[in-house]
Amino acid sequence: MRSTSGARGRGSGGYLKLGCTHWSCSAAGRVPFWRSVGLRHKCSKGSYQVVFWLIVLAYQFAAFDSLQNWQLSRAALARLEATFGAPEMTAKGES
Repeated sequence: MRSTSGARGRGSGGYLKLGCTHWSCSAAGRVPFWRSVGLRHKCSKGSYQVVFWLIVLAYQFAAFDSLQNWQLSRAALARLEATFGAPEMTAKGES
């Protein structure tokens, strides 16, 4: 998608896209090649790399925990409920 204004990254169809678009694609598990070409400059930034590796770690944790039948997530949830109390559930229509 090339910009028609002649300046690279200017206009609505330019190469430069928001970093959050790339992060959301990364979080979805897929970044198409045509998107990554336009966002290559973002990959060298430290803040982008931190968010990227946090997403990678979250995926790795979820994959490992799913193989362990979610034991770590359940233990963390139980600890949070013990610390802060379980949220109160109300029936629909009650105020």
